[in-house]
Amino acid sequence: MQRLIKQLLEGKQNPSISYEQAKQIACHDDAEVRAALANRNETQPEILYFLTDDESANVRREIAANPSTPRQADYQLAHDHDDEVRCELAAKIARLVPDLPTSEHDRIRELTIEILEMFAEDQLPRVRQIVAEEIKHAKAVPHALV
Repeated sequence: MQRLIKQLLEGKQNPSISYEQAKQIACHDDAEVRAALANRNETQPEILYFLTDDESANVRREIAANPSTPRQADYQLAHDHDDEVRCELAAKIARLVPDLPTSEHDRIRELTIEILEMFAEDQLPRVRQIVAEEIKHAKAVPHALV
């Protein structure tokens, strides 16, 4: 396990991490180790969701920026008290607007738009600015968001 953690921290090309190993790493005492796990696109969605409650804002920022994070975890992070977590998430979510599914009844689309609407009303002007910058050239922006 120590060798695996060392590879993870050194940014070695995709060390293979089993689900059981990921569970152990997600509970590691060192926030830097948990952040390295949260940064990986290969990390299982359940692990990423579990880490949304991490005490370290750095870990939560990594999850917010990770494109593999499930939308339900993004929704939870949209309520995060750390401004940087919300900024990372706002940038990632706003970039998804051009590729949103067209079906009005798609749950992922609904969650994504709901998160964007929350960010459009965020108290931090920087969050609102990030969303505005990312979606200003998108063609299929929901009218309620604009």
